[in-house]
Amino acid sequence: MYNECVFAFEYTGVYNNIVLKLLEKYNFKVALLYPGSIKAVVNFDRAKNDTIDAQKIAEFAYRFYDKLNFYSPLSNEMQELKALITERSALVKVKSQLISKKDDQNKFLPSNISMFLKKNNEKIEKELDEAINNIEVRILKVIKSDEKLKENFEIAISVPGIGPATAAVLIACTNNFNRFKNDKQLGCYSGVVPFQRSSGAYKGKTKCHPKQINSLKRFYI
Repeated sequence: MYNECVFAFEYTGVYNNIVLKLLEKYNFKVALLYPGSIKAVVNFDRAKNDTIDAQKIAEFAYRFYDKLNFYSPLSNEMQELKALITERSALVKVKSQLISKKDDQNKFLPSNISMFLKKNNEKIEKELDEAINNIEVRILKVIKSDEKLKENFEIAISVPGIGPATAAVLIACTNNFNRFKNDKQLGCYSGVVPFQRSSGAYKGKTKCHPKQINSLKRFYI
């Protein structure tokens, strides 16, 4: 009977990996749930703790069992690709923060201080550029090591406006385009599909969801 159990918990990135490997070893069914999906249909109480959260997650999984997407182990190449892209995103964010401060430092700090900070940060930026470049080289190496990844990567970069970085992110986020059943689901996940909010005579604006856009935007720098 134990193998009929379903383990459902919120997706927390790499922090899921240890328990996922254990459950995979014993062939348990696992459903990784996104917090936004749970909150949209299950009302959380004002009180919040691990026990209450666990009860709500269990309620969601029970009520919507027929709609759960069960976890399938990722290939070694896909796991490495996702880790590399996450690290690249973090480094790009640090670099953009350094660059964005330059203008303010030049405007509001004495010239001797701003010049010192500029020279000091140039060294850091150079190291960040090197680290980002190393990761990008590694990303291409991982993609080219697998024929299916390579094939879809080349198709993706053939689309005008899609470069190597964006193509790699698309492959990682979609599990090499196997995660979604159709283009509409992919567009919705990416935050480029507009939705209208209306009620009775009220007609809201048709717009994309900002949370979805912001969650992916950082990868496209």
